[in-house]
Amino acid sequence: MTATLEQLQQAWTESAATGGSSQRDEFEPDTFPAILGDCSVGAGKKNPDVFRTYIPFRALDGINKGKGGLKTEQLATAQNLSFLKEDFRRMEIEAPEDTKDIPAAVAQMSGLGVEMTVKQSGEYTNFYINGLMDVSDYDNPTSFADTVAESEEEKSKDIDDMDTKELLAEIKSLGLKVPSKRKLESMDDDDLRDIIDPPPAAE
Repeated sequence: MTATLEQLQQAWTESAATGGSSQRDEFEPDTFPAILGDCSVGAGKKNPDVFRTYIPFRALDGINKGKGGLKTEQLATAQNLSFLKEDFRRMEIEAPEDTKDIPAAVAQMSGLGVEMTVKQSGEYTNFYINGLMDVSDYDNPTSFADTVAESEEEKSKDIDDMDTKELLAEIKSLGLKVPSKRKLESMDDDDLRDIIDPPPAAE
């Protein structure tokens, strides 16, 4: 992991903190208090060559009360890194200078109370961390991170089982370039899978 993160050092140094989003179904647009679970950085389930942040949370009030979600951001582009820097800023965590220290900084998010906002954008559900929040007055689940992780594991779908719509959504969620409508006319699902998981280069 360290070597991979170190390759992002220049982009991390040059990036500025900006807003970010993640995707997940079954949440209604709202702003609510939430408690974060065990936050970490790890290889992506569908693309193990790209590391992602994993920030599990549970809504403590509002129309989404009791729902568990997973805010995740890939660490691949300057824009992705800007989203992470903004999360650090809003949670008052000092952004590390070296990318190898990102996992330790992400781990500091674990157990924090935050205010979150859910926004719907077409077929996507986007999550935003607005900042720290005192959630001591709410029912506070003490062990839900594993449940959230297991739920996401069950929901994760192998790209070989995805249809065209799901493949295009996955390409977009990974920050990859979505083919134009004209180009899509000459592509099949296997071509889309190659964008997500490129075949080894011919020697």
